Amino acid sequence: MSTAKRTFTWRKSVPQELAQFVLPELPEPLRWPLYISRLDLLANEGRASVVHQLYQQLLKLKLTYEVAPFDPLVSDVQQIRRPSEILSSHVGTCVDLTLLLAGMCLAADLLPLVVVFNGHALLAVSLTHNRPEARNLPQVRAFAHGLLRDLHQMQKWADDEVYLLVECTGVAASQGGLSTELPEGAGRDRRGFMAFDRACEAGLEQIMQHAVAEGAQVGRAQRTFLFAVHVHELQQRGFKPLTDEADPSGSGGTTINQSGQINLGQVGKIDQFVAGDAVAGDKFTGDKVQGDKVQGDQSKQRGGVSFGSGNKFGDVKIGDIAGRDIIKTTINAGTSRTGRFAAVYARIEASDMNSVLSPLVSGQVGRIEAEAALGAAANREVVRALLASLAALAPDVRAEVVRALAGTGLAG
Repeated sequence: MSTAKRTFTWRKSVPQELAQFVLPELPEPLRWPLYISRLDLLANEGRASVVHQLYQQLLKLKLTYEVAPFDPLVSDVQQIRRPSEILSSHVGTCVDLTLLLAGMCLAADLLPLVVVFNGHALLAVSLTHNRPEARNLPQVRAFAHGLLRDLHQMQKWADDEVYLLVECTGVAASQGGLSTELPEGAGRDRRGFMAFDRACEAGLEQIMQHAVAEGAQVGRAQRTFLFAVHVHELQQRGFKPLTDEADPSGSGGTTINQSGQINLGQVGKIDQFVAGDAVAGDKFTGDKVQGDKVQGDQSKQRGGVSFGSGNKFGDVKIGDIAGRDIIKTTINAGTSRTGRFAAVYARIEASDMNSVLSPLVSGQVGRIEAEAALGAAANREVVRALLASLAALAPDVRAEVVRALAGTGLAG
């Protein structure tokens, strides 16, 4: 069987894609056992007891922990084992096992986070809300485009028992060689597994004692906290869970066209995305962006977002996908789209991008258009970075931009 059939491919420039690999539709051995009432367990013993039951199911499979290199900052892609492949091979890495248990939690109506460090991954599960209550989860406002990058916030939630942290490698036997200075290497039984209580202790230790914020100096037995992925939120906003089925055509590919998903990528953040960070479904509940009132007849729409005719949004900060430098862009929605970039905006208009992605892509195109208008004074590095970002976000739009830049010398 080819690797393509056995694994998903995570494009690391798009951390939100991890939400697509959290599958609530799972093979039989990973489903909730029919002889246990999940609702009774939840009502009588709480959400942690549900996670405990799922953890015990994985322990029974006698998996092996593969200590493979996991570095979200190196190389462009990471191969993620599908649930069926984990069951078949009985092997999983930290990220494989974290995504697997996250899918089981999602299927049990819990709200999981995938917590990613430089070199490791683990699971966090809400102890206060279930999936049907997700819209009432106050913590969601701390996430920018489905990602939390604030270590101190994650530590506070863990300390306040808002989230349960679980070291998912505990469900798989270690073959030795793990450092006992790190939580995943300590407290394993003679067979190499972790009891559930120890896995929760190890998860807490990972975030409270062994994690450092990005940019801080990394000490002995420490790792940089990169982000936590809000799985439910992202799956509701376009990063739909993929299928675990192999390619029926036998061509060696997968049944998933990931490029068709709505991928935000590492495009920085809009500091005040909507007034109060309030988002309801695909409609903004506030009427401000960046503190500037949106007025006018709102006759112009892109991807479900109304733009006031002749009015401007404030500065939208869009991060360089490669270096995370901040590039400021002013989007004037009332400007007539004519000239060489008309076809680009027409392509965006005709796309099925949602109300989060569409203005981000439009903003990047607008910045490229502004640079092109400068002629010889254009900043080629900025254009190159934005084109790289568009390659991950909307390849068809990028191709149209390259055509629009023909003759300017900026597309090379």
